[in-house]
Amino acid sequence: MALHIRDDKALQLARELAATRGTTMTRAVVEALERALADERRPLSERLAALAREARQRGDLARGRAVDKAEIDALWGHEPESGPHPNPPRQAGKGARRR
Repeated sequence: MALHIRDDKALQLARELAATRGTTMTRAVVEALERALADERRPLSERLAALAREARQRGDLARGRAVDKAEIDALWGHEPESGPHPNPPRQAGKGARRR
């Protein structure tokens, strides 16, 4: 049975992966698909735990520090807290829809 993928990017990636691994393009594609399916079948909690382990291994704990709320807010594009929010959240009341 044949699989024909006519895509320049797919061809480039298959060639690069095969060359890196020293194998055929067919073997490289099959192994990549097997790995992708195995990852998809793992529970999300296991995938996140593996990412956390990798981040700890790559990170430099000596340089690490606690991040405060203002820094987190800034990453989300929020202004620093300087009093009441200009658009306070609406209170659920008569006629208000609940989410």
